Amino acid sequence: MSRGTVLVVDDQRPTRIMLRLLLTAEGYAVVEAVSGGEALALLQSRVQDFKAIVLDYHMPGMSGIELLRALGFPQA
Repeated sequence: MSRGTVLVVDDQRPTRIMLRLLLTAEGYAVVEAVSGGEALALLQSRVQDFKAIVLDYHMPGMSGIELLRALGFPQA
């Protein structure tokens, strides 16, 4: 039984793979996004509720900080 779903946002494939392995070993389902823009689209569509988000700070296009601000966290 899944403990919930975690959104992993990182432009580096090896990092996403490592996080997927760690999180699934702990019983979480994982959804991956390769950019802040892709993550924002997933979050805005509300297709799935996420228990947590693991977010890369530096990404091309929309950084992790920019994604947080787009989600309404102005102090980020």
